[in-house]
Amino acid sequence: MKRFLAVLLSSVVFATSLPFATMAASMEGEDLSPSECVMKDSVNIVDSRTVPIEEDRKVVNEALKTGYLLVPEDPSSPLRALSAGDVGEDPNAPRSELITVEPNNGKDHWGYCQPKGSSKTALTSYKRLKGSKDTNDIIYCLNKDRNNPPNNSSMKNIGRASDELLYIIRLGHPRKHGSVAKHFTGNRFYDYYITQLAVWIAVGDLSQAAVAGGKAVNGAPGDLPAKGARLYVDCQKFGPALVAPEMHVDNKRREAVEDKDPSQLSTPDNGIRLRSDSMGIVGNMGDNSTKSFVMRLNNPPAGTRVLVKDAVTGRNRTYEWGKQTPHIYIWEYFRFVFPNPGKSGEFKYTITGNYSTWKAYRYESNLGGSYQNMLKENIVEGSKTATTDGSVFWTVKEIITPPPPTTTEVKINKIDADTGRPLSGATIGIFTQNGQKVFEFTSRNSAVDITNRVNEGQSYYAQEIQAPSGYELDSSKHPFTVRHNDTIMVEIVNRITEKPEFYKIKVLKEDSRNASKLAGAEFKLTGPVNKIKTTNPQGIVEFDGLKAGTYTITETKAPNGYTLPANATQTVTVGPQTPNKTLTVNFKDDKKVPDTFELTALKVDATNQNPLMGAEFTLTGPNGQTQKGTSSAEGKVIFSNLTELGTYTIEETKAPNGYSLAQNPRQTVNVTDAKNPPVTTFKFENQPIVKPFELKALKVDATNQNPLAGAEFTLTKPNGQIMTATSNA
Repeated sequence: MKRFLAVLLSSVVFATSLPFATMAASMEGEDLSPSECVMKDSVNIVDSRTVPIEEDRKVVNEALKTGYLLVPEDPSSPLRALSAGDVGEDPNAPRSELITVEPNNGKDHWGYCQPKGSSKTALTSYKRLKGSKDTNDIIYCLNKDRNNPPNNSSMKNIGRASDELLYIIRLGHPRKHGSVAKHFTGNRFYDYYITQLAVWIAVGDLSQAAVAGGKAVNGAPGDLPAKGARLYVDCQKFGPALVAPEMHVDNKRREAVEDKDPSQLSTPDNGIRLRSDSMGIVGNMGDNSTKSFVMRLNNPPAGTRVLVKDAVTGRNRTYEWGKQTPHIYIWEYFRFVFPNPGKSGEFKYTITGNYSTWKAYRYESNLGGSYQNMLKENIVEGSKTATTDGSVFWTVKEIITPPPPTTTEVKINKIDADTGRPLSGATIGIFTQNGQKVFEFTSRNSAVDITNRVNEGQSYYAQEIQAPSGYELDSSKHPFTVRHNDTIMVEIVNRITEKPEFYKIKVLKEDSRNASKLAGAEFKLTGPVNKIKTTNPQGIVEFDGLKAGTYTITETKAPNGYTLPANATQTVTVGPQTPNKTLTVNFKDDKKVPDTFELTALKVDATNQNPLMGAEFTLTGPNGQTQKGTSSAEGKVIFSNLTELGTYTIEETKAPNGYSLAQNPRQTVNVTDAKNPPVTTFKFENQPIVKPFELKALKVDATNQNPLAGAEFTLTKPNGQIMTATSNA
């Protein structure tokens, strides 16, 4: 028989202690009623017991002597007191969790549990609803220093507790979520106590700093309080995200394949699952405490069924699309089955609905506020909606049945009339007798087999649509009839056409003054053919491969720096009369007269704006051009006859005598339009160089003109600065 162990309180439990509370299971809004909460003259067993308390008391007293107690999983089965020898011989006893029972030593209000082989002990106050094994029915105290309510007194729901407390009881014992698992020991009584410490910190009954420093509560070992403090911190760190509602389907896009029945397709068993990786949405618990989600399908194949594997019974719930609406709970698998539609496709589905979630609640004794309050989580049916989606696709491979074997053969061959060799490049059409084209193909260097493209018993004709290059077109019809097991070869003969004469027009582009060759001129040829070309560095452009005829040549764009000629268009004729089949046409362009502009440097005194003579300036511009000049009596330097567009810089290289260089001795302008430069005059202001001087005050006797010492004088400068001095001897 599978058994488990429970720790015992000491043989005497004081009335002021915090005993175990075994409460009747209840839903939100109902009262919680403690039962068998306090036994003043006996021990109290952690888990709920249905055996009369007197019988348990005898076995417990015996266990206090033998050292070990074994509590069966079935609450109606009796306890067993074990000795060390029994423990060693009992193959069903889980040694790692055997509990040593020790009497209370009278120093505190709590008993201790001590796993075999361990020197650590811990306070145990393990509470759950009476008769419940559900992990959601674990209860925690909210008032560390208050008494527990008496037996059979009721506890009423007094409202929602904070999310801070919800994070602790959701992530802590007994779930011990992976984000906080490092703070637990593996012993459920120790781990319950660690979680209880975090609750007491959250409600302010304990100081986080004191607990983190290892302060024991009621004699608990020093390492457990520190774990409780760290658990409190991490629950507030990870709780908001982990308790938030979230759901999704794994295998969001799933392929449907052939089922055992080849007439239908299906997604795999356990291939798609509605899941929530957070702890904020309640899964299927097999009762009315949870809400299901509704699945809607977007244009699936007719006859589609949704099979949902019930999380409680393990059996499929079947919904037929269009007749029943599929309902699904968190953590349930589902699959789709539908008749094979015969072609590839895809459909989408959505899952949506209001979700149930967990909230923490506080419970208060009906006897008054002198007793401790309790903390428990309950399911709440929310009004908010969660939604997710997915899709199902399938690919149906087309099965091509090969045609039955036949010996019928139909080939079309295009041949040269002189050599008898096959010709490629001809376009040949196959037509029915009434002239409707069935298909066309291009001839190759061997006969083309068209057997699979014509039908037995039908009559056709072959006709050349376009002849190979250099051959005359054979427009005659070549009839044939396809007969079973007959071999047909249709030959279409072509003769070589006379080779056409081709001519060339050569355009020569030159400077009108010195006949230098000009590149970059664009010419357009119109006539039997239309072409556009640009002259090369030798000033030449050639239009070749021209048939005899009249052509027009137009210069559409002159080279840079040139203007189009007055005769920008010429008309010429090429034919048998053209010498060497080449005609040369000359175009001469005039060089464009560039626009000029000038830039001026103006030199003035910064104080009075009078012009200054003798300042030296340097102008640098595009392509390295440089000009220098000295300002005149009008203070000007004019740089004239400038033609190049681009960036120009004027720099003062030497100031006039008695002046310093301008504060902005270098000024720049970018000229993009010679007719309208952005700036034409650049002002350079110079400050005169001021030489220092001194003023002397002489103090003398008015009667004999002898110098007098000790007289004080004050000098006020133009800028308001004041200087003082005393006359010397």
